[in-house]
Amino acid sequence: MSIPRLVAVCAAFLAAGQIAFYSPRLPRTVASQFDLAGNPSTWTSKQSFIVVYGAMVTLFVVLAFAVGILIDRIPASMINIPNRSYWFSGDREAEARKDLSNFVLWLFAAILVLLVLTFELVFEANAGFARNLAMSWFWPILLAFCVFFVGWLAKLYARFRLPDEGIR
Repeated sequence: MSIPRLVAVCAAFLAAGQIAFYSPRLPRTVASQFDLAGNPSTWTSKQSFIVVYGAMVTLFVVLAFAVGILIDRIPASMINIPNRSYWFSGDREAEARKDLSNFVLWLFAAILVLLVLTFELVFEANAGFARNLAMSWFWPILLAFCVFFVGWLAKLYARFRLPDEGIR
């Protein structure tokens, strides 16, 4: 199993553990949205909150395992990568699709980690372990994801640049 798939599976198990642990500890109505200071601003039922979280995690885990199949079947005209006409011509297409699948898989794994960490803060705020969303944890988590994403995007563009487009 590849590292990003392993990360996705671990994140799914952590999410299941969060739901099992926090579900009996949550009030009937939970804060589902917070302002920039971490104060609750929108509320929802505990059941819908848990269902939405479980559905989001399930969706990204399924996508993590299906991304290779999906990218193999999507017509090249529907895939938006730099220099698509070059990378999806002739014998380069199979390798380009494989590399793109791997890039997307890493992105899904990172999104799952972001979801699990963010929802941990939301669960803690709603279960009474904290009064508000712990913004001192949220901002570094979000910043780490943004740094990952910028690096991911830079690597994606570097991978799909034309061979003669080296650093000048």
